[in-house]
Amino acid sequence: GSLLCGNAAPQIDHDSASSVAETAAVASANVKQLDGAGTASNPYLIRDEEDLNDIRNYTVYDTATRSTLINGYFELTSSIALESDWVPIPYTFNGTLDGNLFTIIGMSMNVNAAGSYGLFKINKGTVRDLFFSNVHVNVTANQGATITVGAVAATNYGTITNCTLASSNINLKNYYGAFLGGIAGTCYGGTVSNCEVVSTCSLTSSGYIGGITAYVRYAIVTNCENSAEVNYSYN
Repeated sequence: GSLLCGNAAPQIDHDSASSVAETAAVASANVKQLDGAGTASNPYLIRDEEDLNDIRNYTVYDTATRSTLINGYFELTSSIALESDWVPIPYTFNGTLDGNLFTIIGMSMNVNAAGSYGLFKINKGTVRDLFFSNVHVNVTANQGATITVGAVAATNYGTITNCTLASSNINLKNYYGAFLGGIAGTCYGGTVSNCEVVSTCSLTSSGYIGGITAYVRYAIVTNCENSAEVNYSYN
């Protein structure tokens, strides 16, 4: 499959954003209400937009890495049409999300500052069998901002397999510090496999750009296909 990616870029320490204040906020908001036990045989069930949002509440604080993680097994039981703007899940996903070949429809994100934008900001777990359609970004950030965008995850360290992006137009023109990939913005280790960005998509950026991912370092991207229009725009 087609893949455009840069040769060199500084690695971003995404986990440095973790703080005592952030951890306290997690604890206060940690209201768990998903059905299931979060195990492989009895996963947490994701039925609707509220459930999808609730993933961010299933957190633990890892003292070894001094970061907030989301562990456990999660599983979609139906396709989900989002009615509200999506706020990317800010904590490192370290579990397993099985999409069961269902679709997240209409993930619209307000990109109003430098940062990471996708279903997850950071994936260190496994996301599989998940489709996306009508992903959109509304960009109002300063044009000098470093912005990383990918439908599944802004940055991938884990495993993304059998995920598809369709019917999406993502435009980061004039953002020269952007990393835009259809599936993952950047890949620092881990694996992206059997993923597809279809011809109904259009991706435009003035920074790093790729149909599947914009930047790969110590990672494997295999058996993926990009049929989308990929536009690098310098002016």
